[in-house]
Amino acid sequence: MLENFSLNNPYRFCIYLSSIVLVSSLLTEPVSINVNSLRISCLELIAIGLFAWIFDNKYYNYLLEQERHYDDETYSEQLIIKYNNFKLVLNSLYLFVGLLIIKISL
Repeated sequence: MLENFSLNNPYRFCIYLSSIVLVSSLLTEPVSINVNSLRISCLELIAIGLFAWIFDNKYYNYLLEQERHYDDETYSEQLIIKYNNFKLVLNSLYLFVGLLIIKISL
């Protein structure tokens, strides 16, 4: 089970963390925090994280399909560079949107 528990992307980490916070907010009622806004923020972060995860997986599979059509090694290196740039932009965008959601809800 722990092999699949990889936290190599910020959106995966935020999905796991938001899930833990959401479950703990359902089981306890903290006094000093607006629990409804916390729960809504967690659900939004989980939904956006799942969207980013699916989008990342689809793009990765698309690049693998492109790589199958070309046997050129330089093209394969270009696909790796494209994917790394894509992940950088996706992770940055997710972190920005996540921080914006947290800032707005609190």
